[in-house]
Amino acid sequence: MLNSIPFLQSLTPKMFKLLPIREESDAGKSVFLKRYIDSLLIELEGALALYPPLEQNGHYVSILATVKYLSLHSDLPIERWRSETFRLIRLVDKSQRTDDCHAD
Repeated sequence: MLNSIPFLQSLTPKMFKLLPIREESDAGKSVFLKRYIDSLLIELEGALALYPPLEQNGHYVSILATVKYLSLHSDLPIERWRSETFRLIRLVDKSQRTDDCHAD
């Protein structure tokens, strides 16, 4: 079975990027917030096929659910968006320490 830790480690900068993209969007700059989140969701959902134990990783499921929520509510107040972004980063860190995401 593949080890999901390198994949999970790659998520931190991707989650952090949600904040400046949203701030640029709010400032009227031409950014692709929806496209970025949709691409992130494709990656998160696709990882479940490559790393089946992630389905049992509660932190990972919370990451997936939160990113999905943000995709549906891109007009969330920026303070809440910021809070959820930093929460996602903490969840990514916690998901790496969960025993059920390691290779056998």
